[in-house]
Amino acid sequence: MQERDPASLAASVLAAVPDPVSVVDGEGRIVWWNDRLEAVTGYDAAWLDGADAVDLVAPEHREEALAAFERAGTFSPTETLEFDLLTRDGERVPHEFNGTVLEHAGHGLDTGAGENRSTGVGEGSGLGAGEGSGLGAGEGRGPGEADDRGTGAGEGRTLIAVVARDVSARREREEAIRRQRDELDTLDRIDETVHGVVQSVVDAATRQEIEEVACERLAASELYRAVWIARTDAGDVVEPHTGIGVGEGFLEAVAEVNELPWTRPAQRAADTGELQVLQRIAEADVPEPVAAAAARFDIESGASIPVVHRDAVLGVLTVYSSRPDAFTEREQEAFRRLGEVVGFAIRAVQTERLVLSDTATELTFRVTGGDAFLAPLSAMADGPCHHEWATPAGEGRYRHYVTVRGLDPAEVVALGERRPTVERVAHVGADGDADRYEVVSTDSLVKRFLEVGAAPVSTVAEDGVTTVVVELPGDADVRPVVEAAESLYDAQLVSKREVERPVRTAEGFRNAVSRRLTDRQGEALRHALFGGYYDWPRGSTAEEVAEAMGISSATLHYHLRRAERALVAVYLENLETSRF
Repeated sequence: MQERDPASLAASVLAAVPDPVSVVDGEGRIVWWNDRLEAVTGYDAAWLDGADAVDLVAPEHREEALAAFERAGTFSPTETLEFDLLTRDGERVPHEFNGTVLEHAGHGLDTGAGENRSTGVGEGSGLGAGEGSGLGAGEGRGPGEADDRGTGAGEGRTLIAVVARDVSARREREEAIRRQRDELDTLDRIDETVHGVVQSVVDAATRQEIEEVACERLAASELYRAVWIARTDAGDVVEPHTGIGVGEGFLEAVAEVNELPWTRPAQRAADTGELQVLQRIAEADVPEPVAAAAARFDIESGASIPVVHRDAVLGVLTVYSSRPDAFTEREQEAFRRLGEVVGFAIRAVQTERLVLSDTATELTFRVTGGDAFLAPLSAMADGPCHHEWATPAGEGRYRHYVTVRGLDPAEVVALGERRPTVERVAHVGADGDADRYEVVSTDSLVKRFLEVGAAPVSTVAEDGVTTVVVELPGDADVRPVVEAAESLYDAQLVSKREVERPVRTAEGFRNAVSRRLTDRQGEALRHALFGGYYDWPRGSTAEEVAEAMGISSATLHYHLRRAERALVAVYLENLETSRF
């Protein structure tokens, strides 16, 4: 086999390397390079020949690159350095560099003509720019000719082979991982912040305290610049009620922005019940004063979160951040939960005030509108129509139970089908001369009252007029309740008075039960209870209890059902919020 010149073989290998390769002398001048260096940097052979190698490195990396040249020969084979390679067009391409000393002064390759005693590299060996080498682009490209910059023939030169590998893809992966890690860290801090707000809100005793603590805890986080919360009443413009800014004049600036003729995110949140986000405010389609105010307070993005309870929007929480891409989907979800918790807490303290208060404000409303259900129904019935109970049925609907006398069930169902707010009417049974109906509605006075914190007490319709009585805490503002009533069926307030709330005692409950039960019903209950009829598994059957009482099984079941119904009715009537 024909032996190949080692230098020629080395040159061929370096030429085939897919990465930029260059040979640099002890002064950092490029004396040889492969074609890949030209392709990556965009520089031609005339520029590269003898060029200072550090000129190919980004300015901020040049000092470190020079220091690396000075340490040539001390690096381990696996040691690398990262610099940005600077192309002719000014593009920066991250590369990983490592180098190997090919020859040290006085101990190897002679840069002039003659044979190298160590490698056998001589003139035209292929490492230089000799014809047909495939490495050079012209004269002077390699070390085949004498170079005055070197240490001179006979004294030798220091040559360093440098290989650069493009690490753009790796850098992008690392950056993506870093961004993901930062995002996860931010989301963890967001969750922690929101959790802290939730805990503080739950411990608050009044609505004002709930609103203040929510704003304070959010503003205390480095994640958010400013926070304000608004209360939404029927027909009101959403304006800050409580807030914490990032400097003097912040809330005043918000008030000025609110006067501008544009649809604000906070107003949309109140109107739609949906969270609204505005990112990169400086680039967004907003009035110029809005962008200017955001820049003044270093605000890049904002979110308006509805404060909701069930389907009622009680207020809007608006939060601002200096992060341009704040309020991602996960962050929005955390704030949606917060809006629901704040809404629940507000409603809970309102209900607690009503339950624990010794006095209450009682409002009486009259409804005669033709779109209502009970009022026109009572004009056809043989007696009063009573609204017995209501409960949420999901998606903003409510399920109501009403009693009607003297009407064919088909007439009641037909009337319901003609009402815009009634979704379904079903006949569910009878109680003496009164029929019971289940009514599912998409809107009702009960719903409207509950949304503004008023507790319905009674609803009775007679002769085409429905009278509704509600209660709210004695010091509560009645205006939202009145507006809620007027907004549906044009209900009119006919009276307002302060009432003393009765004290409910165990003795009172027992007396109420005793008044409802006959002696025979009470006896049937005791026989069933002490005989083990209510145990599981049963200690005695209905037949055995009936035999002990000396009555038939059918008679026992009749007495038990009547007694159980009386017990349940008294219990529900004695609950503070039993009716609604």
